[in-house]
Amino acid sequence: MKFDATQESYVSLRNIVSERTNRVVAWVGSGLSAQANLPTWSALKQRIITVFENKANSMEEKDAKHLIQQCREIRSISDYWLSFQRLKSLGDTTYRDTIRELLTSAPTCEIPKVYEYLWKMRISGLLNLNIDHLGTRARQAQTDTYVTQFSGKDIGAHLNVFKSPQPFIVNLHGSYEDYTSWVFTKPELDTLMNSKAYKEFIHTCLISHVVLFIGISVEDEAVGGHLEALKKISPDIGTHYWITNRRDGATDSWAENYGVRLIRYESQKNDHGALDDLFKDILSFKPKEEVALPIEPQHIPDDVEVVDDPIKLSKLESENIRRILNQKAREILHESSENRTLHTQNSSRSMTKRFIELGIRVKKKARIYC
Repeated sequence: MKFDATQESYVSLRNIVSERTNRVVAWVGSGLSAQANLPTWSALKQRIITVFENKANSMEEKDAKHLIQQCREIRSISDYWLSFQRLKSLGDTTYRDTIRELLTSAPTCEIPKVYEYLWKMRISGLLNLNIDHLGTRARQAQTDTYVTQFSGKDIGAHLNVFKSPQPFIVNLHGSYEDYTSWVFTKPELDTLMNSKAYKEFIHTCLISHVVLFIGISVEDEAVGGHLEALKKISPDIGTHYWITNRRDGATDSWAENYGVRLIRYESQKNDHGALDDLFKDILSFKPKEEVALPIEPQHIPDDVEVVDDPIKLSKLESENIRRILNQKAREILHESSENRTLHTQNSSRSMTKRFIELGIRVKKKARIYC
């Protein structure tokens, strides 16, 4: 389904990207990695539950019933942070290995195009909630230039990235190869969110950059919590953008309240093809350049006698040369706007040619400013 490129929110973002009026950081979630057939929060949760249920089949009846009951309770929990906290408590090793097994294809799977589009937009950084490194692979596939990369738990050692011209990638919730960096449970999230360095980093990013949210639920505590905290400090920290297929009024109200403009696209049967249209348009867009009128010299005496002969002109004092050239410029600029630019160019070329032909050089000390 074709993307509606006439949305005012989209046009606003497109102008920022094309005219480079502000630095853009992308904040991405599991919705992007799902295009590579990697599990979303929901799929990951259901798979871990299934593994524990299968494990119960090999246990004694009493213990098996207890484990099955816990799995049923976890299925009914809508809060993913609490769900994963409960799942981890059922068996740390099974929990860890199941997640890793579901991500075994991450190093070799096809990279979703949206990641590639984001880097082609020349974003300044990527805030990544996924642990699969697809955002990093997309960057490496396009260029071998340096990029600063680190996990959320190590954010305190990288506060200097905002002063660097190099882009950065922050794997906020860890990397799949480093189990100690994972952030899936409520205690792990609380530890991260309560880190002063982490809060300062995210808040600085939100204040100094335009953040583009995509493949993510912005009102989630891990994201929206920062916007809500900043709203208590100031009612206006600048506008951010959220690309989403959600069209309900509740989402719109939340976004309006926290300084986020929605860029909506339609998706049917999990088809997100409209995103291709969105990014192809934003990458191909060329802003119209406004032609600036020449600056007209001011405070020029009316009694200046114009000298057209380059030889005579070169023999005058530098101040007189400046006044004469400024007077000539004013005469040209007073002409109709249709002929002004052409006449200016032709006159400039003519004078330059005559000076070159006659081999006349005005001394460097006679600094002429028109």
